[in-house]
Amino acid sequence: MPDLPPYLRTPLQKEYTAYLQHWHTLVEQQKKRMNAGFLRESPLISIITPVYHPDPKLFHETFQSVIAQSHTHWECILVLDGPQPEAIEQIIEESLKNVCKRHPELVEGRTGDVASRLEWPRIKIIRLHERSGVSEATNTGVRASSGQYVTLLDHDDLLEPHALDLIASTITHTRYSPEFIYCDHDKIDTLGHRYEPEFKPDWSPETLLASCYVGHMKVIRRDTFLALGGFRKEYDGAQDYDFLLRLAECTENILHIPHILYHWRSSPGSTATCASAKSDSIEWGRHAVQEALTRRKKRGNVVIPSFARQVNIGLYALQFEPKDFTERVTILIPTKDRPDLLEPCIRSIRKKTTYPNYEILVINNGKPDKRLLKFLEQEGVRHLDIETDEFNFSSLHNQAMQKIETPFVLFLNNDTEVLKNDWLLQMLGTLLLDERIGAVGAKLLFPDGRTQHSGVILGLNDFTAGHANLSLPGDDSGYRNSNRALRNCAAVTAACLLTRTALFREVGGFDEKHFPIAYNDVDYCLKILAKGYRIAQAPDAVLLHYQGASRGHIFHSNAEYASRAHLRRMWSPILCRDPYSNPNLSLRGGNSHIRSHPHGKRILFVSHNLEYEGASLSLLELAIKLKERNCHVEVACSRSGPLAEMYKTHDIPLHIGAGSGQHPVLDLARDDFDILFLNTITLAALLHSEDIAAHPIVWCIRESEYDYYAQTLPQFSPQLFSKASRVLFVSNATREIYSDLDRGHFATIYNGIDIAKIDEYAARSDREALRKELHIDSLDTVITIIGTICPRKGQREFVLTAIDLLKYTPHRLQFLLIGGRTQSPYEEEVQDTIARSGFADRIRIIPKTHDIHRYYASTDIFVCNSSIESFPRVILEAMAWRLPIVSTDVFGISEQLQHEGEALLIPPQNPSALRAALRRLIEDPKLRTTLGKGARKQVEHSFGIERMIDQYEELFGALSSS
Repeated sequence: MPDLPPYLRTPLQKEYTAYLQHWHTLVEQQKKRMNAGFLRESPLISIITPVYHPDPKLFHETFQSVIAQSHTHWECILVLDGPQPEAIEQIIEESLKNVCKRHPELVEGRTGDVASRLEWPRIKIIRLHERSGVSEATNTGVRASSGQYVTLLDHDDLLEPHALDLIASTITHTRYSPEFIYCDHDKIDTLGHRYEPEFKPDWSPETLLASCYVGHMKVIRRDTFLALGGFRKEYDGAQDYDFLLRLAECTENILHIPHILYHWRSSPGSTATCASAKSDSIEWGRHAVQEALTRRKKRGNVVIPSFARQVNIGLYALQFEPKDFTERVTILIPTKDRPDLLEPCIRSIRKKTTYPNYEILVINNGKPDKRLLKFLEQEGVRHLDIETDEFNFSSLHNQAMQKIETPFVLFLNNDTEVLKNDWLLQMLGTLLLDERIGAVGAKLLFPDGRTQHSGVILGLNDFTAGHANLSLPGDDSGYRNSNRALRNCAAVTAACLLTRTALFREVGGFDEKHFPIAYNDVDYCLKILAKGYRIAQAPDAVLLHYQGASRGHIFHSNAEYASRAHLRRMWSPILCRDPYSNPNLSLRGGNSHIRSHPHGKRILFVSHNLEYEGASLSLLELAIKLKERNCHVEVACSRSGPLAEMYKTHDIPLHIGAGSGQHPVLDLARDDFDILFLNTITLAALLHSEDIAAHPIVWCIRESEYDYYAQTLPQFSPQLFSKASRVLFVSNATREIYSDLDRGHFATIYNGIDIAKIDEYAARSDREALRKELHIDSLDTVITIIGTICPRKGQREFVLTAIDLLKYTPHRLQFLLIGGRTQSPYEEEVQDTIARSGFADRIRIIPKTHDIHRYYASTDIFVCNSSIESFPRVILEAMAWRLPIVSTDVFGISEQLQHEGEALLIPPQNPSALRAALRRLIEDPKLRTTLGKGARKQVEHSFGIERMIDQYEELFGALSSS
């Protein structure tokens, strides 16, 4: 793009260009959600535009952006601030004439030369004889307005056509009447190029002290604006900033719409092009923040940091004086001996901390050595010795907190060193800015100067949380100055966290059961957020952090897996939408890349078919459960099938092949998806597409017949396995077959089953009534096999065994084969065997069905007679139904069941073993009960659906952040 200006050549602009391609989709999705039903009458919105000598062309575009609004319940008030050039008067008059012709409804029945009178019920012109300034002009327009809400529009900026529509929908759908609404915005140059999008956080009072981050556009309740005295003339240039600081002191009913609805014009002489064009506004902004602190009776001086002065941006920092504070702080430092780490940490505190009113308490996790004791004694540091069998960070701190008597406590890792002298003062001063601030974090740097922590962003990594600005240079400002400015965030790391002692005790401290090592700090922060407190990140409290130095980078697999899973279950809604981030920003790392598509993990499942089969049903259940966890899921399949209706029932978009032979996934825009999930080995050919292979792919192999598929699948090649980001298996036994192809990217996730759903079915079902519908006598013992009738499922041997048992046992038996109508020679052979046996009334083939559970509910003994399987879903279902099971011991089945514990396991293709096992269960009801209970216990412990979904989320999260 050689002819574009420099600001349109940046990597960020490339991301934003991709985002803009999806803009209208975003808007339509938002409108669809918001228009589901109004809660109150749509408000009249008054657009207030002070006009003072704008560029005629740009002013014309501004006025047209108002007229073009899709929302119709508005009025526009143009306040001509003193005499205007004739060109501006002409634009107004011509625009009104044109609008009158195109929109006669705006005239509302009036006659005469409406345009020349310049007086409409929807458009008002107010003329001020002398220039009064932007504050007075705005106040005049608001007083003349009739709307319940007013929105402010500069005379050369633009509104998105749907701006007022989304604002009105937002107002009508809230549980309360918002006092103030803001949205995201970008810049637009005189040629119409859009750039530098500002994707903002939700309402953040501490972030507001650092800058007027809400920017454009502002929608305010008219009576609130007037009650606060409107804009103050003495703050012209920073009048909106001053107003927002005053507004923040009287309400929290403030909403953020995370869509770009406003375009800030960049033209010569505007602050959008260069803040130095109106440098007085930066100084007036500083005055506004300083006055706000004085008004609130808070301690602190407002300064403009040197880096902000250099680039002429309205960014402010707070400085605190030690003499103004007397509050005492306990610094709590855990260690396990390691004087080599603890000594530099404590000495840096003693040497560099300017705030004097603190004490240090060391928690030693074990018996201290002599060197450590001597050092602590020399430094006058109190310590606690707490021995534990296993390291539990949460438990250590909870026990130590029982000894704390100071009103504030600072958790500090022993592998840190102080870099800035006022670190503790900065954290304490920030905490005391408001009684609703519950915790404050510090900025931590790696030894090489890169950022290790400057706040936590929810949803990063494995759908849990991660550090913002990770690995950015320490002096890099980050997106929207997030790495160098005071701001609110959802959580901070306990490696350096200041909090209120009483609040810590009020919420129960750290959760030592679920978060013994990891995520205890995130959980704590979310608990205090839930109680109405806020978290702040103090950018000028800077320390060095040798991350992991104390105990090494040990991956506590079981504990950390369990903690991640519990965090997702406990805090899923907020993890999916961090209020202090923005849904238009990517979750692939903490450095705020722009998403090119709507927020929410987007997964495209590619299914081999939509039939009532184990692999297809497992995929359906996975898609439904992930959608419930706020993932965006779509499904593609070459042909339709009976499961298509179930996807539609759950509102999951489905893409079906058009019969051209090309798989529909090849026609989709893969940039709309974060991950492609290929279900079964039969989709191998798709990996030949370079377009597909360029994206993160999970290839789920459910088949244990590698040699068969290697010979029969078109375009199959072992090299295709290297194109998948992860090759997933549902059992370790199957994974082992393919182990030669593993380059470290293989993984196993066992199938899970929705036990609660089965229990609900059982609770509302009448077993005897179901058996009667199926023509099963109450005295019959029903033995069932479920699966598509084919040689590997062993139904022929099952039938031969059934015939033998019917001939030679006195018991009333009935055998059901579920999965018929395959129209295969094998099924015809099975049917012929049944017909010739003389037991056609006792051995029945049932077609494939969606209501499979009525057969489980009617069954007494379940059989799996397969010679090849990976991890059969039908066995999990039978286990959940507490059925005694006879199964072949092939591949992953032994990972589901233990012989004599949950089932009777037999060799494959062994009719005599099958007959002996069935005879044993038929004759021993007590054994049937014992095996059924064991199977149920095992499925509850190891194969629940939530555990499976946790593991899939972790897998997808690891891919999206890699």
